[in-house]
Amino acid sequence: MSFVSRMLRRASSHRVFISVALALIAIVAFEASILIRGEGADARPEDSLNPLWSGHYTKEKRLWKKEIEDKGAERAYELFKEGNKDKEFGVAHTLAHIMGELIYEKEGIAGVAVCDSAFAFGCYHSFFGKAITENGPDVVFELDKECVKKWGPKGLGCPHGIGHGVLGFLGEDALVEALDICGKLSWKGPIGGCTSGVFMEYNFRTMQSLEGAEPREFDASRPLYPCDSVPKPYAEACYFELPAWLMNVFGGDQARAGEFCALAPSGREREACYKGLGNSIGANERYDAVRSIAACSKMPDREGELLCRAGAAWSFFAEPTSRERKGEPCQGLAATENAYCLEQSEIII
Repeated sequence: MSFVSRMLRRASSHRVFISVALALIAIVAFEASILIRGEGADARPEDSLNPLWSGHYTKEKRLWKKEIEDKGAERAYELFKEGNKDKEFGVAHTLAHIMGELIYEKEGIAGVAVCDSAFAFGCYHSFFGKAITENGPDVVFELDKECVKKWGPKGLGCPHGIGHGVLGFLGEDALVEALDICGKLSWKGPIGGCTSGVFMEYNFRTMQSLEGAEPREFDASRPLYPCDSVPKPYAEACYFELPAWLMNVFGGDQARAGEFCALAPSGREREACYKGLGNSIGANERYDAVRSIAACSKMPDREGELLCRAGAAWSFFAEPTSRERKGEPCQGLAATENAYCLEQSEIII
């Protein structure tokens, strides 16, 4: 029985449709693509509109603090979203961090109901960071309940923010401790939610300082670290998040990232790595199917290419503007491979 036939059989027995959960994957991929392309906090636009440059952060914080005091958190946040909807994504996402902190200061934990998915859940990132800093990590259980209350059990972008906050509070040396905290929350899937936020924070250090993200350094002697050492229940999530960081390390080199995925243990960990790479590629190539297919063709073997294309298709479906084109990354394949690619794009691995 061929590889594709075996995987089709296994996939059909484990299908979990995840339209809400996929939105998180798209968000994470797009966040990572911003970091890979250098469009986030480290950018220095000449007009000084970057939120963390030339005092702009302080100015924005002062402005929106007054708006919240005058109009209330909900109305101020609606005005914030309207006023920033046309800004470059990395800038708007970072400005949303300001709102999250201010909303928590005004509303406390009840402010979970004010933040939403706008700007890749940016409001939640700093909201949870502030909540955990003030109350300690035990507050995550209450935060998780509030997430489920607002977004349902598969609204994973909300607990993704919890993961950022947990590791930001505990520090990078407490990776396993942070993951174990996530493991006690409501989402138990192998990928997504709190654990994805922990691994993204571990790789990119987005909450490290207001001066911008400083991704962790690459260790050539252990290129798969920390995925080769985290407890087994968290390995798939780690490998899914790893490729975005690898592309950051190697200047967006998709082929190089694929070579490292090939070093991952066979089975679900390797599948997760290739799919995570495809997911990042879909977002990084701005949901262009031709470019995504070309990028996935750089994988070191056919298995990797198919899984990469499945991950890209996954990202297309998760992004509302490209959802109707979700099958495009799987086009041009033989019938069996096309079926496998589409099947893999519809399941949580």
